[in-house]
Amino acid sequence: MLNDDLHARIETIERDAERLAAEIESCRKAMLVSKATMSAGALALGGSLLGLLQLPAAGAVLSFGACIGGIVWYGSSHSTGARARETLAAMEAERSRAIDALDFRGGASVH
Repeated sequence: MLNDDLHARIETIERDAERLAAEIESCRKAMLVSKATMSAGALALGGSLLGLLQLPAAGAVLSFGACIGGIVWYGSSHSTGARARETLAAMEAERSRAIDALDFRGGASVH
């Protein structure tokens, strides 16, 4: 019966690990998009300040907003991804312990 419980626990861990891996990938993509948003906002704002672009006041505000929004989005995605990676590492350690605890003998002799 112990092996059945361990097998069920390992399956649950593997299912949850797949979900976390998808969340980590989603955070990675969000971080890339947020970097692009920050860069676009900074380039537009910098170009305007240097006189290379003629942005109306609304354009300058949007550029500044893109910079700030990108920073916030990046930070949020980064911290969420870091928590998910920590949780995934703990789950992988628990999965390893559960696998080590399995009784593979099952009545068969090993020579």
